[in-house]
Amino acid sequence: MNIQLLTRTSILSLVVVMLCAAPLAFAQTKDTTAVDVPRQVGGMTYDDMDITKRVKSAIVMDNAFSGFNIVVVTTKGDVRLTGKVDNKEQIQQILAIARAVDGVKTVHDELKVKP
Repeated sequence: MNIQLLTRTSILSLVVVMLCAAPLAFAQTKDTTAVDVPRQVGGMTYDDMDITKRVKSAIVMDNAFSGFNIVVVTTKGDVRLTGKVDNKEQIQQILAIARAVDGVKTVHDELKVKP
């Protein structure tokens, strides 16, 4: 009887340890190399995710561009814009909007005019 109790206790302990360790084994780490890199710009700290959100918001807030699918990717303050617009003037306007957002260091234009 003592052996059965010891075996049950051992098995129960093993199951508890495995259940506690499982979330750690399957946990994913967040890659912050390209997105969440905080830095000082003009006395304020910005990160790339925040810059991306503010650039997207600024573009969408302009009613002329709210229907366009403009992709914004930010790496270390450098903003890359991709998507399609109706004409070259719209490209220049979108670039100006992106450049005006605080924290943006440079804007890379990969926007194209729809055929």
